[in-house]
Amino acid sequence: MADVLNRYSDISPRTTAFSVVDLLDRAKYLMLSDRFGQVKAIPSRKSKSVVFRRYEALSLVDAPLAEGVTPAGQALTKTDVQFTLEQFGGWVPITDVVQDTHEDAVLQEAIDILGDQASFSLDKITWGKLLGGTSVYYGQSSATAYTTRLTLALAPFTGTYGAAILKKIKRTFQKNGAQFQTTIVKASVKIATQPVGPCYFAVTHSDVEADIRACTAFVSAVNYADSDKAIEGEIGSIGDFRFCITPLMPYWANGGAAVGTDAQLSDGAVNNNVYPILIFGKNAYGVCPFKGKMAADMFVLNPGVARGGDPLGQRGSAGWKALRTAGILNDAWMTRIEVTATTNP
Repeated sequence: MADVLNRYSDISPRTTAFSVVDLLDRAKYLMLSDRFGQVKAIPSRKSKSVVFRRYEALSLVDAPLAEGVTPAGQALTKTDVQFTLEQFGGWVPITDVVQDTHEDAVLQEAIDILGDQASFSLDKITWGKLLGGTSVYYGQSSATAYTTRLTLALAPFTGTYGAAILKKIKRTFQKNGAQFQTTIVKASVKIATQPVGPCYFAVTHSDVEADIRACTAFVSAVNYADSDKAIEGEIGSIGDFRFCITPLMPYWANGGAAVGTDAQLSDGAVNNNVYPILIFGKNAYGVCPFKGKMAADMFVLNPGVARGGDPLGQRGSAGWKALRTAGILNDAWMTRIEVTATTNP
């Protein structure tokens, strides 16, 4: 058994004269990464590797046909992108005393908490895998154009800079053939899609929200012509780019220049934090859950059952396990902007 064991003394019942029956809500976050990528579920008893295949566009025809002459054929070309499934998991041990005597349904609460842990962990892992793309822009101040992450000082995504850099990204995306997103995966247990207005999506950490809202041309989601069309986590848009935020987006704590008088966020008050704004078009990345949408298997062993290594049934447990992978399918259809974030508000 693990060294950690949740005993009665660790999670003892409330002893006050009166206590509220409902348990306090814990932090819950949106799981966004599965919604924008190309989702390919992997069935059981298949290889741990998965291959996404793309057939490249043919070169354009720019000469007329000669009368009676068959033109030369064109060979199809393909690009394969291979990923390997990885296994993740977590669990909680619980004693029979807790199960038998505690006023709260501790095992059921543990199952709910583990479900949250599974989805939030896999979401954060997926975003982390997508931050290794080769296309990157750096935030800039009115006086300085930064060229590396380590030099980022006063470089928030605010003012006219935000709108200007998005215009450059759109031009590059269009040149590279990156299509607008017109559908996203529904927030449900099934792999199904829902339509969205043509756009590029941008996802970043919640620390950057105030700076995005301060950008020139920002339109809040509540002011959309049809505000019901905004998805969960969406705060608004700038031109053809719709912005979503999540605290699960990884960032580089203390990854920028030394903290100065610029009032930029820093976890350790040593160097500025650096945040990615991840921007992508249709089919820019892929997500592979094992056996279905966000597939994480739950395992529950009730205390009070004798089993190997526990002849008196003193211990039980709840846990989850998932095989999963994700990665970039086309670097030309994805980019990120690395910025600092102001401390205000």
